[in-house]
Amino acid sequence: MVGYLAKTLCLVAALVALSPSLYALSPQIEDLERRAKTDGEAAYALGEHYIREGDNSKAFHWFKKGYELGDKQAARGVGYIYDEIYHDYPNAIKWYEIAHKMGDYEAAYDLGILYEDIRKDYPKAIKWYEIAHNKIKNKDAAYALGKLYDDILKDYPNAIKWYEIAHKINNKSAAYALGKLYDDIFKDYPTAIKWYEIAHNANKDDKAAYALGLLYDDILKDYPNAIKWYEIAHKINNKSAAYALGKLYDDILKDYPNAIKWY
Repeated sequence: MVGYLAKTLCLVAALVALSPSLYALSPQIEDLERRAKTDGEAAYALGEHYIREGDNSKAFHWFKKGYELGDKQAARGVGYIYDEIYHDYPNAIKWYEIAHKMGDYEAAYDLGILYEDIRKDYPKAIKWYEIAHNKIKNKDAAYALGKLYDDILKDYPNAIKWYEIAHKINNKSAAYALGKLYDDIFKDYPTAIKWYEIAHNANKDDKAAYALGLLYDDILKDYPNAIKWYEIAHKINNKSAAYALGKLYDDILKDYPNAIKWY
């Protein structure tokens, strides 16, 4: 699933930290292969190495071996191969569930994504996202629940609930999502401003700064604040802010030198 490798390379990263040349030198790989025949963690690490190398067949072999030696992350690795490489979703589900039963609760998040994006089975997606959140406080699972309730099910009270949970456990996208929901759906502009500002202050989120500019410009007609937030958005590389400033100076303020500058 999206973000899978970033979340499952922990063991590999630890090994590399101990020996930066581990994966660069074939003798070390050979040594890892010898250990992987009896050590599930080594087999999992070897599978991750071959994923990085683009050798999916060897990755699959070593993930399967790691599972046979009792490594839960290796079981999830098998699920990943079936999911992302072979697009064999029944087997992906089977192996993610095996990994989950072995105690790899990140697999619950992968199951949520698969049921949401591939199967469009939203009740099961909710079930697995909630398991991922409840077991390990997975911040991406909480945010995914918010997005599912918001974008797909249009259940806005539950969307707010899960976005707020995601924000509390440091998901960086949740504050902006809350701002958009209060802005676009509820037309509660003070609360939208609150969440956009939280998103900007916490993450230097250019989308939040630009959204504040738009809100002050188009809705509240507070042009000094619109200019302030468009300029902030521009400084953090928002691609739309300069044009919006030009339009504001051109169409509203009739300040043509500044319009030309920003255009």
